[in-house]
Amino acid sequence: MSVLNSSFINLLVKVNYSQSARSFTLGRCVYLDQQWREKKSLPANPNKQRELLDLPDYSYLDGRPTPYGSRQKLRIMKQREYSKKIIELTKEMDFAIEHYKTRMAKQEKEKEEILGRKLEPKGVKKLD
Repeated sequence: MSVLNSSFINLLVKVNYSQSARSFTLGRCVYLDQQWREKKSLPANPNKQRELLDLPDYSYLDGRPTPYGSRQKLRIMKQREYSKKIIELTKEMDFAIEHYKTRMAKQEKEKEEILGRKLEPKGVKKLD
């Protein structure tokens, strides 16, 4: 497969060089001024901002709700799944912590009972 890819790339290079005198690059293209975006504390990809993802592309003048955008329904369902999982795991952690506390208290109580049932050494008790 790599032989096929290299021959295809060679063909592309030949086509590009024959059509134009400009250089041919196989690297990724960055069309945005990344340094400017970094200085302004903006994300590298403006299409990944929450406003652009969550808000509708358009609105009706009569106030009807707009349908969900591209993959918005999927994102909403994913967030619901995440929240359900977080709640479930939090409940499990709370249960585990309570179970551990009760188990440790029970062990401590048993230890004190054993020490309380021990025979006391013979001898004269001091009168205070």
